[in-house]
Amino acid sequence: MNSKKLGIVLIFLMISTFLLNISTIIVKADNNYEISINDTDYKYIKKIKKGSFTFEYFDISVTLYNSGPDTSDDMTVNLIDEDGSYNLTGTLAPGEEKTFTFDNHPLIGQGNHNIKINFFPTDVNNRRVKNTGSTTLKISRDKKENNNSVPGFELILLFLSIVIFYLIIYKKNNN
Repeated sequence: MNSKKLGIVLIFLMISTFLLNISTIIVKADNNYEISINDTDYKYIKKIKKGSFTFEYFDISVTLYNSGPDTSDDMTVNLIDEDGSYNLTGTLAPGEEKTFTFDNHPLIGQGNHNIKINFFPTDVNNRRVKNTGSTTLKISRDKKENNNSVPGFELILLFLSIVIFYLIIYKKNNN
C-alpha cells in the first residue's frame, strides 16, 4: 500500500474511533430519569438491653419516585446513623415508586435519633443533581400517631365556650 492510501485509512480509523467515543459519551449523558424522595417512615419494633447498652430496633422505609421517562441506573439508598452507614440498591422504572426498607435496624440508646438518608446512582459517573438527594429523618420510639382530631376544632370549641360564658353573664346581669 502506498503512503497516500495508508494515510487515508489511518485518518478514516481515527475519525471512526473519535465518532464512536463521542456517541458513547452522548448516550451516557442522555440518562433521562429524575429520582426524588416521596416519603420516609419508620416503625418501632423492639428494645433490647445488651450489657450496659440499650438498642432500639426500627423498620426504616424510604420511598423513591422516578418522574423521568427512562429506567434509572442502579440506585443506592444510603442510611447514616450514630453507628455507621448502610446501603440498599435497586432500579426504578419510569413512573415507578419503590420503597427501600432497612428491616430491624438497630439504633444505640433510647430517645430521639437523627438519621441521614441519601440517594444516588451507584455508578459515580452517572450522578447528577436530578438523580441525587438527601433528607434527615427524626426517629423516636414514642412516635406520635394520628389522633384523628380535626385541625382547629379546639379553637372553635374554645370560642364557643367563651361566647356561651359571655351570654350567661350577660343574661344574669340583665335579669
